[in-house]
Amino acid sequence: MQYDTAVQRGKAPEKYRKAPFTVRLVRFLKYIPVFLLLFGFAFLLLAPLLWMCLGAFKSDPEVLSYPPKYFPVMNHFPENWANVLKQIDFMGMTVNTAIYAIGTTIPACLSMHLQAMLLPASASEARTFCSFCSWPP
Repeated sequence: MQYDTAVQRGKAPEKYRKAPFTVRLVRFLKYIPVFLLLFGFAFLLLAPLLWMCLGAFKSDPEVLSYPPKYFPVMNHFPENWANVLKQIDFMGMTVNTAIYAIGTTIPACLSMHLQAMLLPASASEARTFCSFCSWPP
């Protein structure tokens, strides 16, 4: 079943009609420098993260080599993590992070709840509240 729309009949308002191909192409080409600039910034922001992630798969000599090797020769990920877990107290640090996160999130939620209860409920109370606090109504 085909739907008969105003756009298909040619009776739609001008803003809903499809522009000619050349107009659409010019609009697209106009934004290519913007896309390239945004892609460049995204790459600059994500390149250090990519470099660190690739470093997890390299051996120590590969990480310290000059000129740098961008991609690992072999996968050393399991050995690297085994060394990390031997050298630091991973579980203790994880528990400390969880305690800190919970200890800051719960009081923040409670204080925001109390602040929300203090806000006025109606428009007339809001005007009174704003004039009392010397805020613009």
